[in-house]
Amino acid sequence: MIKKINLYLFWMLLLNACQGDKTPQQAQLPKTGNPQIDLLTEQIFKNPKNAAFYFERAQLFRKNAAQGGYDYAIEDMKYALTLDSTNPTYHHFLADVFMDYRQSRAALNTMIRCADLHPNRIQTLLKLAEFQLMLQQYPESMQTTDKILKIDPQSSEGFFMMGMNFKETGKIDEAIKTMQRAADLNGQNKDAFIELGHLFEQKNNPIALKYFENALTIDSLDIPALMAKAIFLHQHNRIEEALNTYKQIIQIDRHDRNAYFNLGILYFERDSIEPARQHFNIVLAEAPSYVQTDAPMVFKSYYYRGACLEKQGHKADALIDYKKALSLSPSYAVAKAAVARLGTF
Repeated sequence: MIKKINLYLFWMLLLNACQGDKTPQQAQLPKTGNPQIDLLTEQIFKNPKNAAFYFERAQLFRKNAAQGGYDYAIEDMKYALTLDSTNPTYHHFLADVFMDYRQSRAALNTMIRCADLHPNRIQTLLKLAEFQLMLQQYPESMQTTDKILKIDPQSSEGFFMMGMNFKETGKIDEAIKTMQRAADLNGQNKDAFIELGHLFEQKNNPIALKYFENALTIDSLDIPALMAKAIFLHQHNRIEEALNTYKQIIQIDRHDRNAYFNLGILYFERDSIEPARQHFNIVLAEAPSYVQTDAPMVFKSYYYRGACLEKQGHKADALIDYKKALSLSPSYAVAKAAVARLGTF
């Protein structure tokens, strides 16, 4: 391990030596029109060897991802790491940017490099295990989790990560046992309570609701816990309670698209067609800004809005929405059937 670290530091020092006193390209970026970014660029130009400035600017670039900010954020962090090569915060942030940018392999390699530099740092190992889990590298994630628990056998987060690996590999009983251990070790680990709720849901055990409510006892405004509770109530036909819980989510975050979508479905199921249509309108109003993972919500919203319009007698408008849903998901069977039904309208 010492040889790995020394080799890495050698290459960082060599890179810095090759650059000498030359002002780096990252310090000479043109004005962007963003006052905060442009101010930092001026500070960087005056002090191009201050790694903290690059980190701060990279955070701003990440927030402006739609304007190509990811590329600039990555370059800033790469240069920051030539100046402060062992800083774990910088490695973690760069890995997050790579993951946001859908460069998952680069994100994983960044965390592997950080773990090589900090082999006993639990927060780094937890993040590495999480990335390995996300990329379905389950044996590797479990190995990293084992390292965490050897360093700290009472790590609630370590048992949580182990439980997530069991869950993703279909070992539900082992996942429950491990998640309960995580919750016992830290009664404030709301994520463990939420996951226990989901795990008991998979076993059709109504005790799941208790775990969602335990999480909300820790944080009454936690949206994932509220969403899990609302879906549970919805699925168990406790409609008014589900309705109120979805509305509570929207009060906390008026841009929560999942809550609007689920409310639309709930209203549609109870034949409250106009409120349902209005909620699908809200979902679709922001459709251009959706990432790919939101695509199912988008094409389903078009379909259900079309179904609302058809029930209201607006068949031409309904057909437009059905066709849009089908264009986004050509294999969506109910949309295909709806287009066939109204295709000659």
